[in-house]
Amino acid sequence: MDTRAKAENMSESKNDFRNELLSFSQSISLEWLGHNRETIQSTPELQRLIDLFPPLEATFRNWKESDEGEFLRTIRNTFQAQAAFTLSRFHETGYR
Repeated sequence: MDTRAKAENMSESKNDFRNELLSFSQSISLEWLGHNRETIQSTPELQRLIDLFPPLEATFRNWKESDEGEFLRTIRNTFQAQAAFTLSRFHETGYR
């Protein structure tokens, strides 16, 4: 593969990741959080987050084993921050 083809592949990969991350972000809302607050550790969205950032899997597993209560609070807060960001970001810009 020549240099140009490698660069195009890298660009496509970055665009794919950006699109996947954007899609993930848009799927998290305050309504979603309210509905999934108690079962957040077993949602497809948490798995999707781990799929987007694979190093999180081992970190989350170890953290959950050492202090499950703190793990769940932090996961909830993470998704709450994402929902607030999504709400403000997409309403401000009108992008949907």
